[in-house]
Order: sequence, then C-alpha cells, then structure tokens
Amino acid sequence: MAMTALVRVGDRDGAARMFIDAWGAPGGLDAMDARSRAYVVRTIDRATGDWFGIPRDAPGALTAEDLRAVRASTLLICGECTRPSIHRIAAILRAALPRIEYQEVAAAGHMSPVTHHARVNEIIVEFLNRQTVGP
Repeated sequence: MAMTALVRVGDRDGAARMFIDAWGAPGGLDAMDARSRAYVVRTIDRATGDWFGIPRDAPGALTAEDLRAVRASTLLICGECTRPSIHRIAAILRAALPRIEYQEVAAAGHMSPVTHHARVNEIIVEFLNRQTVGP
C-alpha cells in the first residue's frame, strides 16, 4: 500500500495527506489547524498499521452474535458526511449492539474526532456523565 510505503521511507506528511484526502476531503490536511495537523502526521503509522492488519485479522473475527452479547453501554459517533460504507457499518452496529447510543456529528466526515473535536468531546463527556456504576 502506498501510504505504508510513504511511512517506511519517512514521508509521514505525504502519508498523512494521502490518508486525509481519502477519508476526509482533498486538501483536508492543509485545512486543519496546526495542532490537529501535527497530531495526524505524528500518528499516521497507527493508521497504516490498522490497514495492514485488517485483511489478515478481520474476516470472521467478529460476528453479529458476538455484538449482541455485549452488555456494556456503547457510544457510536459518526460524521454526518462520512463515507457511505461507514454509514452502513454504523447501521449494522446499531442493529446488533443491545445498549448502543448513536450520535451523528453534523457537517463532519470520517475524521470528526480531529476536525470537530470540540463537539466529539462534548458528546463523549455527556455520554460518560449518564453512565452508572454497578450491575
């Protein structure tokens, strides 16, 4: 994969640009504030590692039956403008997880934790504040 090759030769900026162009929007890396851009560039190896592992580890690794057995409260956050494939995955998770709360971030894409971090953090804090300890 080209993104992994860029990381291997030390072009983290190029790899981050490729990732954001694919999952966010073309030019999205340059549109980010300096702190967010630096974070994406600094951590891009995590994304390349995930992509490398997905084809090997994912097929058959987790079933809808496994998800139905989850008893913990689960928060699923999705960007309103994310890719259709991600919306489909979110729909499957919403149907399978018994105690799921779904929140959609308006005008956000797949990278909402980076591009809309204030709203995503607010959603997470609100969710955690509603949780109780115990059976």
